[in-house]
Amino acid sequence: MYGTFNQARAAEECRKSGATLSGLETTEERDYVWDEANKQNYKEARLWVDGIRRDECHVTDIPGVFPKGCEDFKGFDFTDKFLLEKKGYVWEQNNPDGLYNPEKNVYQSCLLFWIIPNERTIDDDLCDSGFEADSAVRGCVCGKPAG
Repeated sequence: MYGTFNQARAAEECRKSGATLSGLETTEERDYVWDEANKQNYKEARLWVDGIRRDECHVTDIPGVFPKGCEDFKGFDFTDKFLLEKKGYVWEQNNPDGLYNPEKNVYQSCLLFWIIPNERTIDDDLCDSGFEADSAVRGCVCGKPAG
């Protein structure tokens, strides 16, 4: 689904279509989504994917260092029931970093899939990213069971 919206609206748009905000279980799924999104010819593009950092899993005093049990994907909750191994999720370099934005008093807690320029990687970002006029958030990945 294409559009410029934040993570909460992305999840709502998926629900409206009878789907959920989805993850990338396999490298094949990841490559398919990347191929389809890349056809839009954006100069820069990211898509919302499933994953929200748990409140108790924000960074410690050292950027990129998370509490025990919150490393990697263990620090995130996922709603996509078919997202088990997350093999389609490959972190962008030095991520997740869980950076804190003091102006908004929030951490980077939601997941975005880079299409261009950081091709096929996952980045944690502010959940309200996407409203800026120059935002690279171009849509979201929605999915539902076949049938």
